[in-house]
Amino acid sequence: MVLEKNISKYNYEQLSKNLSKLSAKLLLDNLALYLNGKIKPKNQNHKAATSTKLIKKEDGYIPISKIKHQKSKRILQEIEGKIRAFYPWPKVWTVVNKKRVIIHKAHLSIINHQLSIILDIIQPEGKKPMSYEEYLKGNPKII
Repeated sequence: MVLEKNISKYNYEQLSKNLSKLSAKLLLDNLALYLNGKIKPKNQNHKAATSTKLIKKEDGYIPISKIKHQKSKRILQEIEGKIRAFYPWPKVWTVVNKKRVIIHKAHLSIINHQLSIILDIIQPEGKKPMSYEEYLKGNPKII
């Protein structure tokens, strides 16, 4: 089993499942080699190691203005990456008309020669997840 080369479109849940399967296979393939002394563990380079803070629900908040008026390619990529990384928890969310709207899925696309973020699946407060097109039938445009 090999992890696909293009994992940049995976969300956290998909990546976690794939890496779990891959690591289980690697463990089975290498456990006997380790127990027989044919491979030796190596310490990580602690100077190159990184860590992160504990993620909280409020870390998923992105102000609507940051989504709506964003022109920076780097920031749009960060937003789209955060949507993938924070699914299924804590999820990315914003506030529209004083109500929370969760963004489950989005993608980047070039529209009129400009990179834009396209919302795919959202969930208005108190409702089930729905396509952005369905949401627009009775709600204000988010972006």
